[in-house]
Amino acid sequence: MKLLAIIQLVVTTLFLFSCNFPTESYRHPGYPSLDHGPKVTPDGRYVIYHHTHFASILKDGRSTYIPDSTGLWITGMDGLNPHLLLLNGGFSFDISRDGAWLVYLKDWKDIQKVRLTGDYLDPGSDVRLFVGGGSHPRWNHTGSWIAFTYRPNAEVENSIICKIASDGSQFTIIGKYWQNVYARQSYPDWSPTEKYVLFTHGPGQAASSDILLVDTTGYPFRPIIQDKNANMNASYSPDGSKIIFQTSWTESLIKISRDDGSDVRVVTAGSDPSWTPDGRSIVFLRRFTNEINFRNNSTVWLINTDGTGLRQVTFGPP
Repeated sequence: MKLLAIIQLVVTTLFLFSCNFPTESYRHPGYPSLDHGPKVTPDGRYVIYHHTHFASILKDGRSTYIPDSTGLWITGMDGLNPHLLLLNGGFSFDISRDGAWLVYLKDWKDIQKVRLTGDYLDPGSDVRLFVGGGSHPRWNHTGSWIAFTYRPNAEVENSIICKIASDGSQFTIIGKYWQNVYARQSYPDWSPTEKYVLFTHGPGQAASSDILLVDTTGYPFRPIIQDKNANMNASYSPDGSKIIFQTSWTESLIKISRDDGSDVRVVTAGSDPSWTPDGRSIVFLRRFTNEINFRNNSTVWLINTDGTGLRQVTFGPP
């Protein structure tokens, strides 16, 4: 058993090394640059992502960023013709299944929606749906509801999964209680039937968290992914047969399982995974933390669900 454990450790170490330092050509943006939360539009033509363009990142962790380059960006699936979509907003966002609307976080707390046309937004259609304490908004399949993470008190780490109608009405708590405490509930995603919501549950800032399923009425809770790692950011494949999720930020592995949490396997190293519309590939982030001067640097990548076809998509603003 000890020999088997050693072999597994060696294989995992080699895998992590190969993933953190891919043999595929990596084009560096040339300056500190952080992409976040990539998603592919339903027509499969574009990738939308939040981008922070840093002016400097110091060794003590302090940083300054360039405001007129920070916000939601959009680019072709080939990484060509990137441009700013929404200035200073959208650190967390989602695209409606019909591709007509984008729901996003403004000022780190308010949930808004705006109409998406091709690779541009209609600023005249911008509507505020929820004020204060919201994040990680997620459309349901019919576009009638938005699930999101709600933090009632900014001074307390507790957060809970809630939903609102697409016009901002009918605020409803979905998460309710789990083992008599709120703890931290985040990263909701709707099941294809829209009867359930998948989400991350963890005790505060603890290193472990589980992925749970809850009926949209609030009961009952059902564990899907449970192990010693912090698992988060889970979402269903377009056909609902599989789930992707990432492990802790320190380990940063992207894994895939069946919809019941069985047959878990590693796809690649990275974070913030999201499906392509055909369910055959995953768009995600790869961070290059080994570089001292660019320790927060990350770009958007694409990979097939079987781990083949890895390629870089974003390279920083033009």
